Amino acid sequence: MSVTPAKRSGGKREYNKNQVKKRQRVWNARTIRAEAAISSAKDSANAPGDLSESGAMLNVNQFVNTRQYEIKQLQVAMHKSKASGATRVFQALPRKLRRRTASHNIRRIPKRMRNRALREMLKSDQKNTVAKSTTKRHGLNAKGFYKAKMAIKLLRLASRSTTMKLNFPEGVSLANCKVRGKIRSLQKIIKDARAKRIPDEQLLNNKVGSIDVSAVNKVSPKPRGRLKYMKRQSEFCWLPSHVWNAKRSHMIKRWGYQIPWSATQKCFKLVHRIGGSGAASDGTLSLDSSFIGTIILSSKQEEEQLLSDLIKALTNGRAIRHKYKQKRTAFQGLCFDINTEDLGVIGDVLGMIEVIWINNANAMLRLHPAIYPKILDKLLFYSDRLSVQDARYAIASITLSGAETLKTLTSILRSTETSTSYQQLTNVCHVTDVSALPSDLSFAFNAMDPRHLSSPKQLNVSRNKLDTKLVLDQHNRKPADDIERVLLQLVTQSGRTDSYKNQQTTHDITIRRKQLKFSGSPISDNGVLPFNKGKDPEIPLFIYWRKESNDWVMLMPWFWHLHFWNQIQRCPRVFNIGLRQTQQLQYERKELYFPDDFPFTETGYLENTVYKMESAKIKWERKPISKRVNFSKLKDVHNVSLPSFSGEIGNYFSCDWRLLQILRNGISFLIKDGKKLEYIDHDRTTQFLENGERRITVLNDLFELYKDFLSKDIDLKHSKLPVALDTAGYNEVRPQESIQNQMDILNKPLFIRAVSCRYNDGGHVKDNARIYRLPLKSVENGNVDEANVFRANGKLQRNISKIIPGPEDLIGFVTSGSYNLQSGSSVGNGFVMDDGNAHLRSHQEVLIRNVGSNDYRTAIMSHIDI
Repeated sequence: MSVTPAKRSGGKREYNKNQVKKRQRVWNARTIRAEAAISSAKDSANAPGDLSESGAMLNVNQFVNTRQYEIKQLQVAMHKSKASGATRVFQALPRKLRRRTASHNIRRIPKRMRNRALREMLKSDQKNTVAKSTTKRHGLNAKGFYKAKMAIKLLRLASRSTTMKLNFPEGVSLANCKVRGKIRSLQKIIKDARAKRIPDEQLLNNKVGSIDVSAVNKVSPKPRGRLKYMKRQSEFCWLPSHVWNAKRSHMIKRWGYQIPWSATQKCFKLVHRIGGSGAASDGTLSLDSSFIGTIILSSKQEEEQLLSDLIKALTNGRAIRHKYKQKRTAFQGLCFDINTEDLGVIGDVLGMIEVIWINNANAMLRLHPAIYPKILDKLLFYSDRLSVQDARYAIASITLSGAETLKTLTSILRSTETSTSYQQLTNVCHVTDVSALPSDLSFAFNAMDPRHLSSPKQLNVSRNKLDTKLVLDQHNRKPADDIERVLLQLVTQSGRTDSYKNQQTTHDITIRRKQLKFSGSPISDNGVLPFNKGKDPEIPLFIYWRKESNDWVMLMPWFWHLHFWNQIQRCPRVFNIGLRQTQQLQYERKELYFPDDFPFTETGYLENTVYKMESAKIKWERKPISKRVNFSKLKDVHNVSLPSFSGEIGNYFSCDWRLLQILRNGISFLIKDGKKLEYIDHDRTTQFLENGERRITVLNDLFELYKDFLSKDIDLKHSKLPVALDTAGYNEVRPQESIQNQMDILNKPLFIRAVSCRYNDGGHVKDNARIYRLPLKSVENGNVDEANVFRANGKLQRNISKIIPGPEDLIGFVTSGSYNLQSGSSVGNGFVMDDGNAHLRSHQEVLIRNVGSNDYRTAIMSHIDI
């Protein structure tokens, strides 16, 4: 029987070719054949019947014999029906494991599915079920060998290229140079070098060539990396896990590194669920944060005061408090510029910094790569009195977040000796709520090679042994001496070099595991290779908790990073993230993300004014004219129209802090001495001062001054920032600095404070949205709630007169805006300026408008601590 396509009648759609083929296959699989006649009925006189003599019971044996054909066909139909709609093993893989190469490479399939995959490959006559072996060739990574190979290629090119022959000097020819002889001599040199190559283990203390790339009292050189990828890292250094991340993440080239930007798979909701502080977190998020630079400061006993003064100047006196210096709690806060002439003078804010005190004479600084070179240059000024170690390419790090972080770490880490700190880690590995643990919690111990574990294995730690007293004792029984000893091994060049001693290749680890397996020698700890003291390497690890970022950081030597990273990714419920997901987590916790949310720093201002603006502008220009917003033609944006601008205000693709500085300082200049703010003067034209500057008398002149500023050729990197951070309390009002003359409008920075704005009703706030104060007339007349009128069914009433502010009501911008899954509404983090004239309702209610829109929405504003 064949399945005919359904006709287009009675509202039924017609089957396509593939649907008809599939239905035919399912119908054939479910068809059960039967005999036309019963075999037992052919000779009913001699053959016994299906029923007993009394006719009350079924004769099972006779019934099975007579219905043998039908039963067999029933079994065949059941088997065919089960396999007719089944999928292959490659289609049953989760999305993150699906690869095109998985259809022919058995090693890319989880072990639990490999047997089934092999059967399917054999049925389909697929021969290449195992990947080709890639034997590593030695002797190909020498610099001299590389130059010899390149010389042979250049000589051959010169002998074939006519253009190169014509450019030879006079009297020089291929015959005179004896090119063939030189090529043969170079080939002989290469052959002899391969035969007489000195093994790497005689040059280094390990086979794989791991060395400590750091420098004391000078700038550290970049790591060379493998010769195959050396040219690709000439400008942007690769992180240790670059090859792994490049296959699973989108990468960006910034600040001298190639950094994971975002995971390839969609993970917005997953990151919110796992990385948040809620009870739904059931996994771990991992980020290769080795791009964060590390500086080690060491001093002699007589220079300890200078070390304290330097860190005091860097952190505005915060990192030298008893909590951080004596209790060894990791500090995370603002980083200030150093005045080398007077350390007591507080410099400008540069970004974020982490300070970890090892002891009174040693400290570790961790800095963002955007500000790392500037801080390093300032610290090298004191290299005659302090030891400044540039360890940005020597110490790597992994940032982990999520409720299962400690459980994940204990499944891959094993201590080489009895360690109190490691024992504390195993005691609290099942704690999912980190708020129950001490804020200064940290662990430091010597770990064995993570490849000693064939796969991540959980420790045999019972949850019943975990009680409140054990958790509280973590603070009182902190092994400070053991942590200091391991940290000194990690931060010194000799300690990191010793950790690479006898570092083995993965092939050597595999051979060692096979030898133990076939020799009958038991493997300790459920599949873990036993640790041989003195032969196997000991890796100093430091794990600490960052309360401000709500995550864990694991520090280790640079060339051990990849092995730990690979083992972590093999743990269940572990997902890789990038900078974009890190920004999302900080946004949901209403925290500022560096550098996007730091416009009061040079790095953050350039990030917003140059990089992000150019990217958004190019994206807008690529759209057809009919598909992109015409910002200059927007209507009803403000309650007044000025001749100096039309439509959108300020730069369309960024937070225009220069406009806000000119506008707010200019208004303070216009309303000083009790004057009334005027929008435009119809009785006069534009006037200029003696020095050629525009005379400011009305609000319209401020926008003309803004245009004059844009017309000038100004170097943004060396110009003075238009805004500065307001460190006053949220309920306090900074005294307004007097604007005496027009020069102060552009010269005096505008003080801003960080806020988080949450929408009262629906809508989505976006980056670069404008923040307005409530108009003075609405506040005085009590019509503030006019924009929030609801119907009887609870829906918002839209057909009413809305509050539309004027251009003079602009007080700030939204630097990061999106839908916040944690609060269940749209939230925007940004900065506002409050000079005492904003008249905010309870200092909280504001109006927000997205760029390219004339729709205003009310939001509740709250303060963000920095």
